Amino acid sequence: MPASKRVRIIKKIRESSGIWKFISLARINKRYVWDKRPGYYFVEWWQGRQRKRQLAGQTPTEAGEAQRRKRNELLGELIAGGKEIPKPNEGSATPIADATQMFFTHVRVHSPDKPNTIRRYEKVLEHFERILGKKKFIEAITRADIDDYKTARSTDKSQQHKGRIITPRTINFEVSGKCCNSV
Repeated sequence: MPASKRVRIIKKIRESSGIWKFISLARINKRYVWDKRPGYYFVEWWQGRQRKRQLAGQTPTEAGEAQRRKRNELLGELIAGGKEIPKPNEGSATPIADATQMFFTHVRVHSPDKPNTIRRYEKVLEHFERILGKKKFIEAITRADIDDYKTARSTDKSQQHKGRIITPRTINFEVSGKCCNSV
């Protein structure tokens, strides 16, 4: 990272005279030595010739996390060539529970006389919840998550076919657009 994009942690403490003062934290190699005095941590960086500071919290953990976030933000701006990077609209993310409900509504409307289809999709979504349940939004699912799903399913045993291992064909059907393409 260029020197102009370096982010460091500093601390603001109150001296015995009552005056607030910024202090630099001592370092050993690349690690900070955390100051024990009460105060607030800040991250500091330069934009052109202007020094910028931002509150980072009261604990070393909060300060380290704020430093990591600010470094990533500045690196993203650097990659974008100085153009502002649009912030993601949190309202645009689709919760997995909502997508599941929309999908089942769609299936019930378009296949009302196929209850086995609905049961099969429910089973697939149970597997999905078991394996990828930590994900909250559809947009958060990555290619690596799909690969994790396939790996986990390939070790599962079929209840329908006398305990044989789930076939790659079944797994590919489950993750393809033919099954659960709305989820």
